[in-house]
Order: sequence, then C-alpha cells, then structure tokens
Amino acid sequence: MRPVNDSPNNTGARVLPPAQPAFIWYPYGASPEFPLVGSGGRNAMAGPVYYYDDYPASDVKFPRYYDGKLFIYDWIRDWIAVVTMDDEGNYAWMEPFLPTTLDVSNTMDMLFGPDGAMYILEYGKGWFSQNLDARLSKITYNPGNRPPQAQIAADHTVGATPLTVAFSGAASYDNDYDDLRFAWDVDNDGTVDAREPAFTHTYREPGVYTAVLTVSDPAGAESRASVEILAGNAMPTLSLAVRPNRTFYFDDRPLVYEVSVTDPEDGSLADGGISPEQVVVSLQFVPEGRDLTISAQGHQELMMAATTALGKDLIAQADCQACHQENSVSLGPSYVQVAERYAGQEGAEDYLVQKIIKGGSGVWGDRAMAAHPDLPPEQAAQMVRYILSLAEQEGDAPGTTLPPSGTVTLTEHRGKGTDGRYIFTASYTDRGGEGVGPLTAREMLILRHPRVEAEDFDAAEGASRFTLTAEMTGGPEMEVVIGMAGSYIAFEQIDLSDIAALTAVVGVSQGNTTGGTIQVRLDAPDGPVVGTIEVPAPDGPAPRFGPETTPLTPTDGLHDVYLTFDGPAGGAPVCILDALVFSPPPAP
Repeated sequence: MRPVNDSPNNTGARVLPPAQPAFIWYPYGASPEFPLVGSGGRNAMAGPVYYYDDYPASDVKFPRYYDGKLFIYDWIRDWIAVVTMDDEGNYAWMEPFLPTTLDVSNTMDMLFGPDGAMYILEYGKGWFSQNLDARLSKITYNPGNRPPQAQIAADHTVGATPLTVAFSGAASYDNDYDDLRFAWDVDNDGTVDAREPAFTHTYREPGVYTAVLTVSDPAGAESRASVEILAGNAMPTLSLAVRPNRTFYFDDRPLVYEVSVTDPEDGSLADGGISPEQVVVSLQFVPEGRDLTISAQGHQELMMAATTALGKDLIAQADCQACHQENSVSLGPSYVQVAERYAGQEGAEDYLVQKIIKGGSGVWGDRAMAAHPDLPPEQAAQMVRYILSLAEQEGDAPGTTLPPSGTVTLTEHRGKGTDGRYIFTASYTDRGGEGVGPLTAREMLILRHPRVEAEDFDAAEGASRFTLTAEMTGGPEMEVVIGMAGSYIAFEQIDLSDIAALTAVVGVSQGNTTGGTIQVRLDAPDGPVVGTIEVPAPDGPAPRFGPETTPLTPTDGLHDVYLTFDGPAGGAPVCILDALVFSPPPAP
C-alpha cells in the first residue's frame, strides 16, 4: 500500500513510496540483532551513502573501501557506524567508524561536502543550551604523510581576571611517529606566544579569547586545535542536595531538597546577593524516563523566565524609571507599549539594545532618549528581553519554578508503572562580566523507581542476559539474567542512603539451576559485603519465581553495587534473576 499525504501543508510528493520494514532497529536495552549499537537512550539517525567516484579531483576524499556504504549514527549514544549492504540494498554487516580516534558530542547532522570530506555537526552535551562543545567537525582522508593530531587542554576556560591558565598539548600525537613541533597563540594577536608542549599564560584584560595550538611534523604537515577562554566572569557554583536518597523515589516519602548558589561577582543565595527568583528549580515527571527532552525543554522555558526577571532587576538599578514606567506613559513610552510595537519583529532585540546604548529620537515623538555608552551589551540585552516579554499573552507563560529549598511529595508516578523518572533540575544564570556574557551553572538529578530490572546492569562478568520466551514462561516474554557460580553483575553509582533492604526476584528450576547465594558488595566484586540473599534450591520440576529479601548494612552515599553469585557447583547456573527492589525502612 502506498501512503498518501493530502495535508494542505505538504510541499512534496502526494503519493509516497510503499512503507518498508525497518532496516535496523534496537530497543533501550541491548540488541541481540545489532549488538554494536549498545544500550541506553536512543536517537537513531541516518547519514549519507558515500560514493567514491563523485569526487574525482579530491585529495582528501574517503578511500574506495567506503564506496556505497551507509553512515549511521545515534545522537545520544555518541557512536557512528558504517553499514555495508548487498547488491540489492539489504543489510549485510555493520562496523564502528573511527571508534578510538573520533570523539563526537551528540552528532545531529552529517554529510559529504563537494571536496569529498565528511562534515559533522555536533550539538554538544547540554539540552537546549548554548553548548561550548558544539562544533562543526571536518573529517578528511590522507593516504600519504599523515599530519599530526593537535590536542589541546586547559585547566581553566572560564574565570575572573586576572585568569591564569595552564595549557598543555602533551596529548598531541603523530600516527607516523614523527617528532612534533608546537606553536601557541593564546591571545589572538597572530604571534607565537610559546613553542613548548605546555606553558602558562595569564589573561589580564577581560574578553573572549581563542587559544590556538598548531602542531607540525618535519615534513611541514600540521593541524590545529583550539579552546575558547572566557576571561572576566567566573562561573557560578551550584549544588542540588536532596534527602533521603539521590537515586530512587518512594511512595509516601517526602523529598527534602536545598539548592545552594555562589558566584564570585554576584554573591550567593545565603548572603542575599542572589535572589531566590533568579534561581530556577524545576521538578517534572517523565513517564518514559529515558527520554529527557520534554523535561529539559520545560526547564529551559523557566530559565528564560528567570533571565527576564534579571532584566527587570537591572532596569530597577539603572536610571530608566526617570523616563519610563511599565504600564503608564511618562517622558517616554511605557514598557508595555514598546513590547507591543516590536513584538515578533525580526532583529528587534538587537535594535533595542543599540537604542539603549547609543540613544536616539523620533520614534516616540520629539523627546530624545539618553545614551548609555557604559552599559555592557549583555546587560542591555537582558533588559530588552524583559521588556519584550511583557507582550506575551498570559497563556504563554511558562510553568512555576520551585523555591530554592523545600519539601515535595512525589505523587505523579502512581499508576504509571516503573519506567518513569522524576527530573529535578536547578540552574542559575549570572549577571555577566566585563567583556563576557552571562554564564549558567546547572545540575540535574534523575530519580527512578526503586525496582531495577536485572538486565539493565552496567557491567558483568560470567553472567549474561537471556530472553525467556512465552513458551518457556507460560505467560509473557521476560528479559532476565542468568547468574553463574562465580559470576557478577554491577550497577553503577547507586545511592544507598536510607536503603534498609534489597529484594531479588529470582527463579529456579530443577535440572537448570542449583540455588545458592547472591552477595551484595560495595564498589568491587570482592568489596565489603552489606547483604546476602539466600536463593533456595529447586524443589520440583516446575520453575519457581519469587522474591528473596536481605537487610542491608546501613550505608550512606553513592556506590557501585555488585551482586556476586555463589553456588554448590562452580560455573553452574545459580538462578535466574529478574529484578531488584530497593526498599527504605518502614515509615515512622
């Protein structure tokens, strides 16, 4: 059947090609069909097919090996793979692309340019943010003398002036093992500041600098690496503390939280230099908790609201009220009038910023607006954003931010299964500094259901995932772990604060498992034992699943939790493990 697109907004073909089966597919967990794709969040994206003969004059095009192969990538898992197809376009095999040398940061687009080089657009790690690690990367192929690979590191990239930065190019390398020569230009003046692999430089003038390292080999081949240095504004420090637990949420247990913020220029929440209204705190429940996009977008809206509130504070501190009021006409128009006139106009923000700094007349009558040449453009922009926000309709306002500290009772998860997550996010955007715009500190905490599926382990040795079919279970299909004697599985960075017991849902069957023990250990397969789960031996031919519980030694903080399996027969299956449930002590 050929689908038809009759949408009035359709600008392409009306009759579409017939639907096709999925070419490559994979779940959140490990994929038995395509093990190379890994596990976790998923954002599958298709890139280009490379054709060697499309670039006859190129010196940097990819080798013929990649001719006719499809490049695919996953935005959130940060891998790129190459798919080989047969003569009919069917899947043949998949292989990783530069898995040890190419470090990408959330690839969002990819293509081959007219020169035969690959261009990769990287989003960066933050959601809906102006990421400093966002970039456009170019990948070329060199069949001859390979140029060295410049690698730059800086111990500080943001800070108040004077800002002393220790630069290092020690990680630079040459695949041909040639000797390397170094040249540094860290202050944007076009001259070489140093020729050593590492050196220290102090920025005394505020501004945004691009520090560039050029590495060359004896044949003259070279490459460059750069890092942006923001001198003149120190990064705020923010922490989000919660109790009783940073990993799990529980029914009928209040969550106590406190956000602390300090900024070298602005002050802190504690001393009143930073007002509670400038700190954005959001708590959202995401039913499909592995996809954080919706939560991040909602927090971004609250951050924008907080930024406009900062603009209001800046207006109150300036001389604006001598001529303007929010709702009433004074010597100049009201802010609401300005907002309504420029609402939705392209370039309005930049125009009004220049108006504030340079002054002007003739727009609202014959009265001139005074210039403010000493006002930093970043602060003027924050003022303008607040003014323009006054034109928004009431229904457009974002949700409500929480206070910086308090107690919340989590109820949205009830009746919605075990996959959901609470996304707790706090952020603060400072006022900016001389020559440097505002900087944002952010912390995100993800709280999940206390039931953890065994097959979602982070590391294992000797134990393996297994699918019990409906024929095997007499019911629904199950993903489980088979724990062999002497094996282990591990779950990374679990907060054991206020966790009193651990329940394992285990299965045994005669002739297939022996029973035994599962020891709960901290931070290593041979780490301290904080609990022991007794797994009964099978007592009949029919498989039996059930919960087995052990109390846990009181333990605070984050730990890697190891489950080690032990049984009477070395190497034999001890049990089938379906899930774990972490339990708090009984409510008082």
